Amino acid sequence: MAVNEFEIKKQICDIGKRIYNRNMVAANDGNISVKLDDHTFLCTPTGVSKGFMTPESARSMTRDRFFRQILDSSLLLRSRCI
Repeated sequence: MAVNEFEIKKQICDIGKRIYNRNMVAANDGNISVKLDDHTFLCTPTGVSKGFMTPESARSMTRDRFFRQILDSSLLLRSRCI
């Protein structure tokens, strides 16, 4: 049985609330992502508390954009550590 994209977004929000309520995430750290197919991912937005996300806040993005965003975040983090 295939799950539609909105249901996956609701599941992401549920996971976000669970990790937030268990103090397993600090502030707005990290992201939750789901691979929908070989070219598309769903991701939580940057800078949003995992405990207060809505299904509408999750964004769909292409594989290239997804990996570019990870690389950009990694480079930004490294530059702050120098």
